[in-house]
Amino acid sequence: MSPPGVTNGQLATAFFLSPSQAWAIAYAQVDTVKLTVPLTVFASGDGGQHWKPEATVTSQLVFGAGPVYLTFADSTRGWLVVDTGSHGGFMSFKGFKTNDGGGTWMAASYPQSAPVRFVNQIDGFSGGGVAARPLYATHDGGQTWAPLNLPPAGGTQATAVFQLPDFSTNLEGVVAGQAWQSPDERPAEVFYTTTDGGRSWSFAAAVANPDPRASAITGMVIDRKDWLVALPPQRASGPLPSGILQLKVSHDAGRTWQWLPTVISGWIREFSFGGSTGWAIITEAGCHGFKTDCYNNTGLFETIDFGAHWTQLTLG
Repeated sequence: MSPPGVTNGQLATAFFLSPSQAWAIAYAQVDTVKLTVPLTVFASGDGGQHWKPEATVTSQLVFGAGPVYLTFADSTRGWLVVDTGSHGGFMSFKGFKTNDGGGTWMAASYPQSAPVRFVNQIDGFSGGGVAARPLYATHDGGQTWAPLNLPPAGGTQATAVFQLPDFSTNLEGVVAGQAWQSPDERPAEVFYTTTDGGRSWSFAAAVANPDPRASAITGMVIDRKDWLVALPPQRASGPLPSGILQLKVSHDAGRTWQWLPTVISGWIREFSFGGSTGWAIITEAGCHGFKTDCYNNTGLFETIDFGAHWTQLTLG
């Protein structure tokens, strides 16, 4: 269930730390004088069946507001980035952090409008997100940030875009991203590992894109050995239509991969995992006619078997 009174269109983002503990950010009632809408933090301790409002963090403009990024490392430490209208070469956002599970939030400085995650008190990362921001790292608690330069996948990549890394311990982590060898090439999904808190990284695996016409692929890290990739699936008669994705899974840190049975219609916008159970926000967009009768539907989905099958959760 969604937070009380929150419909699909009012849900800004959600983050599940475990099958029971979750947080959500929802838009409140519009201030018709200031033309802003407050953002309220909700928390759930029973997997989203019941929600409690924790705090009103900030407001966004009714028009021109961007995405909202929410991440928690444990039951107390969380980070929030609210895009306030970034576009082109202009970036506008507000950063926050909490140390009490979302009850109170304080302003925080981040290098860009993107998701943020700290592994411990000093090692943190910023990057990925809807706009595919470059990856930055800090190793002094956020006082300074620098671009994270990873070795080329196979020694030849020219461009790469990475998500936030996922850490199983304070030192051991995995990062997934997309890598191109040339501007005309569709990306492959690549994975890197670290054993020193993200100060150095080693190339671990690459999964080729089976459809050169499609680029909407996503890598998902569950833990240090269980990884997923969302790809356009291949059939005996050729690729499926655009916007259709199928998952491949590896349970041995990228050495072998197997296709999973479920086909996903849409784009995986956000995701999080706690063991074999995971959640994803999936957006499906298109038009029934040529630039007419267009739609944009967003749903929250859950899997309990490492992504083999997905069920849409009821919102509102």
